[in-house]
Parts: sequence; structure tokens; C-alpha cells
Amino acid sequence: MNKKIYVREGEIHSLINEIAEKGFLQKRLFFEEGFSLDLDKLVVAGHSMGGMAAILAARSNPYVKCLLTHDPWLMPAYQDILDGKITGFKEDQPTFLLNTATFHDRMKDYPFDHLKCFETLRDKHIKARQLE
Repeated sequence: MNKKIYVREGEIHSLINEIAEKGFLQKRLFFEEGFSLDLDKLVVAGHSMGGMAAILAARSNPYVKCLLTHDPWLMPAYQDILDGKITGFKEDQPTFLLNTATFHDRMKDYPFDHLKCFETLRDKHIKARQLE
């Protein structure tokens, strides 16, 4: 397990919680009064290690309604995925795990089967949806 990925997950939670605070746009980004964020449509997205961090954050943050990853690097949490510690995503959450053919080919020397990890995540998500 790579603990850095869980630190990054915590940072995403902290950012989302900060964004959710009343007056965030005015206090931190200096927007005029009257502007607000619609947290009912929050999407978390990430590429590579950010994609894995987005997967972790999306499964447990109540504000996240949709997950989009591009070539998520599953290596930091692969054992947790295979051991069932990362059990998938929220049942009603659209989830997109996009991969290019060449991204994971470059990781042949890493000691994990990325396709098996994706299959495990997919199967857990399908099972969760069937339990609805």
C-alpha cells in the first residue's frame, strides 16, 4: 500500500469540504455576492495518480455525484482493491474509468495486474447497483 494516495484522498475531501462552506466563492475567490456552486452536480476527475485519488474520494464523499478518471494509476492501492478494502462506488453514481491502450503498457515492470484491478472495481460497482 502506498500511503501517499490516501493522503491525496484526504486532501480532496478537505478541498470539497472547504468549497461547500457558505461564502467560499466570495471569501476565497473574491466573487461578488449572489454567485454560488451547485454541489448537487459535483464531479471528481483525475488522471494517473489523481485518477486513483479521485476513485478513493468519490466512493466516500457525499458531495460527489459522478466520477471520471483517465488512466488511473491503480498501483498505489492495488492490494487494497484486490483484498476488497476498496469496495466500489456509490450505487447511484455514474462512474467512468477511461484507459488508453499505451498508458498501462508502460507499467509492465510493476508487480500488479491492472486489468484484474479494473475488473474487480467494475464487478463491485455492478454488484452494488444490483443490490439497489
